[in-house]
Amino acid sequence: MEIVFIGTLEPFPGGSGTVNGQVVRGLTQRGHSITAVSPLGPLAGARAAVPSPADDDARFPGARIRRYDVPFAEVEPHRTDQAFIDREREAIATTLLELAPAVPDVVLVGRETFARHVPEALPWAEKLPVVVAAHSSDAHGALSGNRHPTAAENLLARIAACTRLVLVAHHQRASYEVLGVPITVVPNGVDLVAFHPAVSGDRRAGAQEDIVFIHASNLKDAKRPLDLVAAAALALRSEPRLYFLIAGDGPLAEPMRQAARNASIEHRFAFTGWHPRAEMPDMFRQADVAVLMSGHESMPCALLEGMASGLPTIATDIPASREALIDGETGFLYPAGEVERLASLMVDLAAHSSRRTRAGRAARVAVENRGVETMVTGYESVLSFVVAESARDRRSTVAGGH
Repeated sequence: MEIVFIGTLEPFPGGSGTVNGQVVRGLTQRGHSITAVSPLGPLAGARAAVPSPADDDARFPGARIRRYDVPFAEVEPHRTDQAFIDREREAIATTLLELAPAVPDVVLVGRETFARHVPEALPWAEKLPVVVAAHSSDAHGALSGNRHPTAAENLLARIAACTRLVLVAHHQRASYEVLGVPITVVPNGVDLVAFHPAVSGDRRAGAQEDIVFIHASNLKDAKRPLDLVAAAALALRSEPRLYFLIAGDGPLAEPMRQAARNASIEHRFAFTGWHPRAEMPDMFRQADVAVLMSGHESMPCALLEGMASGLPTIATDIPASREALIDGETGFLYPAGEVERLASLMVDLAAHSSRRTRAGRAARVAVENRGVETMVTGYESVLSFVVAESARDRRSTVAGGH
């Protein structure tokens, strides 16, 4: 297949860039031709050099990748306005014109917000199947009324006009079915080779006696990172061995640091910023427990990566967590925002190494059916299906015209 991809790709921060990168690499390795256009915001370069064409050639061998600049990474949706949308649409159209790809068989939109640029930035897209992958919370927010009405209406109308919608988790279906678009669920995958349990001699964060909790995310409101600082302040009163590894960056990074300073616990936190994807498996292996505090998620990569790394995970009791974890067996759930309950779970896991070990092993087993190859096969099947269906429709139209 000839595929045009528009969306986030590594090193763009966040899970959509990670998953899309896995899909683009996987489809290219299977012989499909991919032309990809992807944004690069300031946060993406916080811990890594801005990728050159040679970098992208090494990261995505066989694919044609072209980047365009944006003033900020759209992990900060509160900063997205019409001026940003217009600038991005023009950048996509200009970049595609420079690439001059052959008219593809299918367009894959690798994050639902990019659907607002189709078809203006891709004039031939009206005649082609367009598959949109719903990675972020933006469309969910629009569906639930948590976005500006006009912007939400425009975004949802563009998504509703696509050929097929790919959801990254089953729990999303209830929200998206109202759009009337055919839906396929292709669960997010995880690299089961790169992410594996720690072995003797692996580097650890903190002191040897510390119990290390890792939180990996783009530190924005939806992730509720300040809850971790509040819970840590409570938990450290009775369990001083707790140590917190914060692997990520975002608008709430500095407020987190300030909250830790205000609580006089900054010495129990390590803020490491963004890491290249290749470093993330090592980051997880430095920890004993993974922790996520989100109020809403589609299916966070950090959750699956923690499980693949053999870590027990403390996560908020939201649909995404329940889809991946079994409370008390492969992880531990608590109501979002209840920092006292989060603190209690952290203290309890710190005190019981056997409980951590048992849940971590169970988590690794539970995630072994979520490998990247399985996910890539799912996307390949969806794209092949819509291409074949589009060809049948064109033949029917031609036959009917005669």
